[in-house]
Amino acid sequence: MEAKRIEKRGLSEISHPILENETVKLGIERKNVFEKIQELNEKMNIMNDTVSKKILNMDFEKNIADKLHKELQEYKNDLYFQLIKPLIMDLINMRERMRKAVKYFSKETGEKKVEILESYVEEIETILENNNIEIYETKKEENDYKVKKQRIVKQIKTSDEKLHGKICNILTNGYIYTEKDKIIFPERVEVYVYKNS
Repeated sequence: MEAKRIEKRGLSEISHPILENETVKLGIERKNVFEKIQELNEKMNIMNDTVSKKILNMDFEKNIADKLHKELQEYKNDLYFQLIKPLIMDLINMRERMRKAVKYFSKETGEKKVEILESYVEEIETILENNNIEIYETKKEENDYKVKKQRIVKQIKTSDEKLHGKICNILTNGYIYTEKDKIIFPERVEVYVYKNS
């Protein structure tokens, strides 16, 4: 019986350290897992903070971009008005002078009426010059049609082959924007077209 006790005792003494080792290993593993979970939680918290900051920054940047776009649009609109304001003011002044002249126009003589009308034509020319618009007119000697500077509004039939493509009449002046050397309103012309009779 004692041998059995010794056996049992020996077994318990032998198996007890093994169980302790297992328990210690499990405790260490649990501790490692717990530490890794804590580490992951900390990383997740850092990532959440980073994402939250990014979202706040994106909202802030979007608000700034919207505000800048609105300010830029207002600036562009104001700039456009500032560019055309001198022209608008000239037109307003001219309209007011014309309104005054209309009141007395019927009482004036024929010559005086023509002078008044010519003064408005000159005033318009001045307004155009102030806005870098030059008026051009082709000389009678230069009677060849030029595609860029002239627009045909009527073709006049001719039996003279030498006149084909030549300008018959210049109906309007042409207008060129001098800063860009760009024709904004070509001369309106009538051109001869050869037709064999």
